[in-house]
This record gives sequence, structure tokens and C-alpha cells, in this order.
Amino acid sequence: MYSKATLDKLLEILAKLGFREITNLSELKERKGTYVLIIHLEKDTKIRVGALGEIFFKSGYYAYVGSAFRKGLLYRRILRHISRDKRIRWHIDYFLQHARIKKIFVVFDKRCECHVAMTLIKHGFKYIPNFGSSDCKCPSHLFHCN
Repeated sequence: MYSKATLDKLLEILAKLGFREITNLSELKERKGTYVLIIHLEKDTKIRVGALGEIFFKSGYYAYVGSAFRKGLLYRRILRHISRDKRIRWHIDYFLQHARIKKIFVVFDKRCECHVAMTLIKHGFKYIPNFGSSDCKCPSHLFHCN
């Protein structure tokens, strides 16, 4: 279903960039930073993603890169991503209707969302064009880990 070597490579890259796994969401309260969600999509799925239209997603693991830099927003943003009951607003909201977050990695007080995205591209991770990156010049913020 997924390449363990590719997932391990992703985790190694995140560690080198200073990210650490968050298992207790209360650690995020009153914090700001950049986060990476490790998401699992169980089966191949076509998903309509807002203005991007219909996209075919292969099953497997994905990494979504985001950030929140107002005090307390990181906690609220992650809770929103986890929540199943929300207004669909961002590209990731459409995807998360079909997939599940498995792990959360954070680097506090460091604005490096685009750096992480470009690092993953440099290391050969396949990406979904224009996904989650409409407010920057990155090709994408969602990466397939297979």
C-alpha cells in the first residue's frame, strides 16, 4: 500500500528540519508554527477540490504542509483539520472528507511552510499541483508518499 522507505525518508527530512511528533494536542495551545499532517487515504478516490476541480488521488500516505502564526491559531487549526463537522473552505478540507490524519508533526515559532514544500519536491516527492498553495509560489503543499 505504501513504500515504507519513502515514508521513512519523509520522517527523516522532518526530523532534520526540527519537526517533532505531537501526540497531545494541548501542547499546541497558545503556540504558533509550521505543521505537517501525515494523512492516509484508504483507496483510490476521485475528489472534487473546489476551484481545482476533480482530482484523482491514489491510495496511500500523504503529507500536507501548513502553518499558523497567530497566538493560539495552531491549536485551533489542527483541531479544525481533525474535525469531521466543519464548513468546507480549503483544499485540504475536501481531501480530509475522504482521508484520515494519522500523525501530526510541528516545529514551533518557525515559518518554514514553503521551505518544507520545496525540500520535499527536491527529494523527489510527488505532489498534487496547486493544492494548498494558492497564497504562495510553491507548486503544492500536498505530497504523495508512495
